Amino acid sequence: MDRYKCFSKLPTHYFKKASKEVFFGLRAPSAIKGRWERLLKTYKYILAFDGYTENGGADGDDDDGDPDPSDKRVLKRRLDGAHGAGHAVGNLSVQIVQD
Repeated sequence: MDRYKCFSKLPTHYFKKASKEVFFGLRAPSAIKGRWERLLKTYKYILAFDGYTENGGADGDDDDGDPDPSDKRVLKRRLDGAHGAGHAVGNLSVQIVQD
């Protein structure tokens, strides 16, 4: 059985295990759980944004030749477009997408 399936069945066990084995008890399982949930939410937002830009939802004005996808202005315009189109991109920012 792969680890994610095991994790999804017993997440509390894995948060406790990470607390002991990775952080040597310096981080509480609840802190690890909170971080995991925030990162998972951000990952889902990035997937939604990626789906928006790959499926032709991005602004056609951005295609001036072949724009640099890491250009902050292009990313900002695409994020605004995704927000405006009602995609679940939450509080994604240009900095988060670039990192």
